[in-house]
Amino acid sequence: MSKTVFIVAYIAGILWLGAWEISALAYNAKYTISDLTWQWEGVGWTAARYLVLVSLTFLTLHLAFKWLR
Repeated sequence: MSKTVFIVAYIAGILWLGAWEISALAYNAKYTISDLTWQWEGVGWTAARYLVLVSLTFLTLHLAFKWLR
């Protein structure tokens, strides 16, 4: 039961973000998630970008390769 809830939640999240990006590109490309992030944080490597890099690396190793379990 709980596995199904997580699967549905992940799929819903991916679809929501995909819909956001498609609608932003259709309306105006400056409203995409990545462009808004660059506008808010500015240029260069900030602590938030390092955190995102570490988080995505961990998730890739954890979910794709079953490391760090």
